[in-house]
Amino acid sequence: MKKYHRFIAVVCLIALFFTILCVHFNAATIYKSDGYLYAITSSAKAEIHGRETEDANVVIPKDFNDYYVTEIVDSAFSGDNNIISLSFSKAVLLDRIGYYAFANCRNLSGTVYLTGKITNVGISAFQDCSSLEGIAFRAPNITTIYAQTCYNCTSLNYIELPERLQFIEKYAFANTALKEITIPKSVTSIDTTAFDGCNDLTIYCYTDSYAQQYAVDNDIPFILLDAPTPTEPPTEPESTEVPTEAPIEEPTVPATEVPTEVSVKYLGDVDGDGTVTSIDATLIQRHLCYIKTMVSDEMFMLGDVDGDGIISIIDVSYMMRYLATIEVPYPIGEPISNN
Repeated sequence: MKKYHRFIAVVCLIALFFTILCVHFNAATIYKSDGYLYAITSSAKAEIHGRETEDANVVIPKDFNDYYVTEIVDSAFSGDNNIISLSFSKAVLLDRIGYYAFANCRNLSGTVYLTGKITNVGISAFQDCSSLEGIAFRAPNITTIYAQTCYNCTSLNYIELPERLQFIEKYAFANTALKEITIPKSVTSIDTTAFDGCNDLTIYCYTDSYAQQYAVDNDIPFILLDAPTPTEPPTEPESTEVPTEAPIEEPTVPATEVPTEVSVKYLGDVDGDGTVTSIDATLIQRHLCYIKTMVSDEMFMLGDVDGDGIISIIDVSYMMRYLATIEVPYPIGEPISNN
């Protein structure tokens, strides 16, 4: 009987030993350094789990005790309303910002610059940061803006996208104060909800790019960054020859008839060449940017294709749709009365 009890005791000790081992291997050991909470990963690198301080200015560190910071785990700073500014300038080897990492940091303001080797900014990473005004994705290896990354950042009015970006997922920038955004040629997919609630948005894009087609399909005004620039007519070179005395001619009877002006022009034909082309759209864009052209104000009014009395980027969008043979509700290219 005693042997049996000893056997049971040994079995229990062995079970307890393996339980302790499992806890050791499955639960990360959390360390503290300079107010941050961090853990060491299996690859001998550090990941940030949060912080204990209430400092307003957060600078993500390069390392902890020579362990390089490569990740900010999911929800690490979520709901931290003490954060006013955020910098990644020192975190040169940071690779991943986790899901909801800075979500609901409602006092985070200014512009956040994502630089260095960051490749992954997780779903809803900055969701509901209602005071955030700008975010610049300057890390060249970011290829995807994940779902709801900046969803409901109601003060956000500036976004800079990386040149290698390929995908913008659902609600990525929805419910923001965004007025304009430049989308690179590399983008091949944009979810239809990506800019929901951005009612005054204008997209800057390139000819025949996915972004241009996205703007057309979703009735978003756009400006082509590579539209042809109209050239001014060449001037006659000054003659170097000595002018000869002109022969005296008999006076002619002045004409009594005044030449008549063409009474019919074409809607959208601001350069007056009889057809509506991309040159006309470009001239309007230059006019809206206060770039001097040789077109008169009267001719520019032919670019008011929607007839609201104002020349705007909306008119340019309708003209580009017309040029792309997409049906528009206005008679662009058709003759209109001069009166």
